[in-house]
Amino acid sequence: MARTRYDPSPDRQRLGQLQVEFAEILATFQEHPPLVRGSLQTLRRRCGKAGCRCERGRGHETFVFVDRSARGRKIRKVAGEEQRRLRKLTGRYRELRNLRARLSKLHVAILECCDRLREYRVDLGRKLLDSRKRRNT
Repeated sequence: MARTRYDPSPDRQRLGQLQVEFAEILATFQEHPPLVRGSLQTLRRRCGKAGCRCERGRGHETFVFVDRSARGRKIRKVAGEEQRRLRKLTGRYRELRNLRARLSKLHVAILECCDRLREYRVDLGRKLLDSRKRRNT
């Protein structure tokens, strides 16, 4: 089987790109804004009053915050400004969770590049030793 010649340039470039992305993600984790673990949901229910619109299929809407930070699950009603504020805070939490997942993929990609570059350099060292052996004999 013929071995193709390895070009380290693409791996070096990729490693630089991954390093930049890694630094940006870490900078996001170092920020100070508060986070809230939970989600906002819309509940629809029927009141049971005769002639109410909920009997025709349109339930009464209530916006709730589902808090998962404590033991179990707590649900509390939210409205207006609090709803907008919680949407922002829970969005930040979700974003950080997604970035953490991306970090684990970045680690794998970085290690793969590093392994290929290490093997390339080991091969260079082996060739250097072989050429010195040939010259000395």
